[in-house]
Amino acid sequence: MTLEYWERVVERIFDIDKRVRAVVITDMKYHTILSRMRRATESLTPVDAESIISIVPRIIIEGAQKLEPFLGPMEIVSTKYKKALVVFYKAGEYLVLLSFDQSVETPFHTKLANELARILY
Repeated sequence: MTLEYWERVVERIFDIDKRVRAVVITDMKYHTILSRMRRATESLTPVDAESIISIVPRIIIEGAQKLEPFLGPMEIVSTKYKKALVVFYKAGEYLVLLSFDQSVETPFHTKLANELARILY
């Protein structure tokens, strides 16, 4: 698939949800195919984030995949930070990482985190 194809895919992802800040598409060996920020969006990571992007999916996805023999194929992995929500989607032979603004709600996760904080502290 060509770079033009991937550019169109990223633009369609940005069109699907206006809250998507950034899109990174890798192959399953974690080689970055395309990485794009939405126009007029400031990066939350240092300029050398490409090196981070190549490490993070490997750690998170390979860890999650260890449960596939017991739970079935992995579909989505999400990580909520103070400043962003990062979601990994496994799509065939590709991995799509989407970064969302911190205002994106994750009702189940947020409710559970709030309840745990109340119980534990």
